[in-house]
Amino acid sequence: PTVVQMTDHPWVAVDLDGCLMDDHYYPGFGPPRHGARNAMNYLKGLGLKIMVFTARTHISGLDGKFQNVNKVVTNIYRWGRKYDIPINYVWPMPKPASIMCFMDDRAIRVCPKGDGKKSWEHAMRLFDRTYKAKVKDWLREVTPKSFAVEQK
Repeated sequence: PTVVQMTDHPWVAVDLDGCLMDDHYYPGFGPPRHGARNAMNYLKGLGLKIMVFTARTHISGLDGKFQNVNKVVTNIYRWGRKYDIPINYVWPMPKPASIMCFMDDRAIRVCPKGDGKKSWEHAMRLFDRTYKAKVKDWLREVTPKSFAVEQK
């Protein structure tokens, strides 16, 4: 198992199906959505780490069949390497497929429908406006003083 120190870097959590890749490839893997590779490499270049979270890591799979979660995680890393998409960590706990939406104060929507070629472009413009200037000091802003980590 990979040990991940979540307070050593700012992270970006990204969904796999419908975000990095179109929905219709499950249980296989298809090419990344237009703009996903550039967006992830851009975020990595800013010093962020990339975490993939997905309903695929559920032990019963999206089709109800038992699956080896370690194999699923390994295949996600392979997919990232194949398409030059940096993945620092695959969250091994499943994102429940029954969740209709995420409401979060830090959410940026990557629209799977409509003009798919512009969805990552739009998301990255919103990221730049909202978060880019905060990347350097993000850990100091969100980490409690008792857990603060010195950045070099």
